[in-house]
Amino acid sequence: MNLIKIKQRTKCPVAGCGNRGPITPHHLVSDEELKFRMTISQHSTMIHERSVTNLDNSMD
Repeated sequence: MNLIKIKQRTKCPVAGCGNRGPITPHHLVSDEELKFRMTISQHSTMIHERSVTNLDNSMD
């Protein structure tokens, strides 16, 4: 959205798109699945951060 505001002649970035004119805000559609996947991937990177585990010899 910010790109459209900054550069009025922004064209569609999708390869093979038939739209020859610049993109306007009413051309954009909310993509709920993409938002969901981005949320999941952000959450999974928080879970998989490296952690230090202190091991001792209690199992010997």
